[in-house]
Amino acid sequence: MKLLISLFLILICSRASENDIKIPMFRNRPFHVRPHSGLYRIGGLELDDISIGNQIATYGDFNNDKKTDFVSLSDDLKTLSVYLYSSDDASFSLFYQTSFEQKILGVIPGDFNYDGMLDLLVVTPKTDFDPSPLILNVLYRNKVSPYFSIEKIMELDSPIMPIAFDAQGDRYVDLLFISKRTRYVTSLIDPETEPVITPFSELVSKSPECLSYSLVENNDFMNPHSNAFVDFNGDCAADLFLTTKDPDGNLVFEIWLRDSNGDFCLVDATKITLSQVSAVSIGDMNNDGRLDLVYIESPEDSSEYMNLHVVYNQFPTDPSRPCKLVDPTMKSPFNPESYNMEFNEHNLDLTQITPINSSLFGTTRLFSPDKTNMRPPKIRLGDVNIDGNVDVMLVVANVDDKNPRFGSIMLGINLGKGNGIVFHDKSTPSEIIPYFQVNINSAEKNSEMTFLKDFPVLYASYFDFDEKGSLGLWMTLHNQNKNSSLVGIYNFVSTSNFILKTLGLNGNDQHESDDIGLRLGGVYHGSSVECIVNDVNGKARIAKAAQLGQTAYTPLELPYAFIGLGRTNNYVQDFTMGIAQSLGSSDHQQMSWTPIIPNSQLIVNTLKNNDWTLDVYVNPISQTMLVVMITLLILLVLAIVILILHLKEKREDQKSEEKFQVFA
Repeated sequence: MKLLISLFLILICSRASENDIKIPMFRNRPFHVRPHSGLYRIGGLELDDISIGNQIATYGDFNNDKKTDFVSLSDDLKTLSVYLYSSDDASFSLFYQTSFEQKILGVIPGDFNYDGMLDLLVVTPKTDFDPSPLILNVLYRNKVSPYFSIEKIMELDSPIMPIAFDAQGDRYVDLLFISKRTRYVTSLIDPETEPVITPFSELVSKSPECLSYSLVENNDFMNPHSNAFVDFNGDCAADLFLTTKDPDGNLVFEIWLRDSNGDFCLVDATKITLSQVSAVSIGDMNNDGRLDLVYIESPEDSSEYMNLHVVYNQFPTDPSRPCKLVDPTMKSPFNPESYNMEFNEHNLDLTQITPINSSLFGTTRLFSPDKTNMRPPKIRLGDVNIDGNVDVMLVVANVDDKNPRFGSIMLGINLGKGNGIVFHDKSTPSEIIPYFQVNINSAEKNSEMTFLKDFPVLYASYFDFDEKGSLGLWMTLHNQNKNSSLVGIYNFVSTSNFILKTLGLNGNDQHESDDIGLRLGGVYHGSSVECIVNDVNGKARIAKAAQLGQTAYTPLELPYAFIGLGRTNNYVQDFTMGIAQSLGSSDHQQMSWTPIIPNSQLIVNTLKNNDWTLDVYVNPISQTMLVVMITLLILLVLAIVILILHLKEKREDQKSEEKFQVFA
């Protein structure tokens, strides 16, 4: 009897250790009861060849199925693997794998040869002992096996990573890099010829309204830098944000706006005097339709808390004029004084400074296991509760741990301008606690739970599992004496808010002559999206996002723009997408559509001559199936009633006819 009891307890314990939570449990299906609201650690995502470890390097759609796939690196950073997502069985499978002699320092996705299929720029050092020069290798996507062909393109005489952007508004992927304090632009469009290298100075505006290029000409790019290609002034033509270092070693924020001719106009070159500013990210933090700057200030005193700075974009918006420059007289999107404000003097109209002082974490610093600076700590931005206010995710470690092997996820829920960013703490409001705790074994209400902060994390990024319109997490976890492993967190927290997912393509139209269909690998770096949305009170506002604005140093941005719309009682009134201004052209490259259904996935192919196309894929809300079933049930009841009445009337007619015949 004791033996049977022991066996029973072993069975129960082993069962409890398994993860029974699978992605299909969250799908809308008839007569299916889905899990209760919350975050879930999901199982069934076992990956092939996990013996080498898995560290996610980038995301993209490699097989044109509108599902996000990912690229991972082995723990020794020498093996690259591409995993494809299958919605049929809700799992990832190994699609392609290759190895390099040197460590892989970075992976940048893009359609580098303009064929509509997603390629990969793989950056390696010439030797593992010297990061300079950098070797640029491109894995060009093929239609048939082995699916990628590797071409060594060029060497950069610099240890600093390039960024991908559209320099001339021709929809080709260009690279901005620096060598010996001189900035250059090159394109990898033709793998058969030597890349054409153009000095960046040839793209600089000569307008007297711009600051002189000589102010920053001798500045080097920071290593690592936070360079970005996004729209700041609201015309939906992406501008440049650069973090550079002047000859004296001071950090400088440079902002280059795209002018009416497609040239870059320097409007800001402010020296940053705060101590140890790092990891600049860009997003709309106050839901006003303009992109803001977000960065961390780490004080030199290890006993002090870090400060999270949000510097607000000052360009005005007009909900009746999306993707239009509202005030042409304004020069810079940011007040230069706001960059260096201290906590006790910050102005909420210009900036918001939040001390990162959660009692559950103690005094922390940003964490990354990579000591080479090629995968530095990042501020991950994403709207996890899709209320329109972009939230913040950090990986941190306690300052008392002098040699941490892993960090903890620190999620900050953005309550909007003036209300601050709330990190997980003992006094966290109950309404946002569901975003910090995770169901780990089952979908039952009394299942075992833990907190996000308790996972031993190396890296973490946002991910929309099964493309359902909610941002979950991919986490690379540290395993004691083992290789790293990937764990997914599914976001199933109930909300009445809406989203919009948009994918801007580079205008390649080769799909018209083959059987592949619309090629979704031709992602456009820096496309801008603005939507006119009404809140529940009928007030119109602009929601804004950028696609693949940052590409260097493993930003782990999703290949599309994800926009939280908040609550709305109407359609999206207007949806406008814009791309980079063509050199020498005064015509803005943008297109608008109206109306748009919320909770949709929009794919825009920016064909040349403004002959753009829009494909709309609707992701219905969770109650849609219930509404459809109730409607069908009502129709069925009405049909039965009509049939009964019809038969009853027919019988009465027959009786009347029989009586008439008898009377006759």
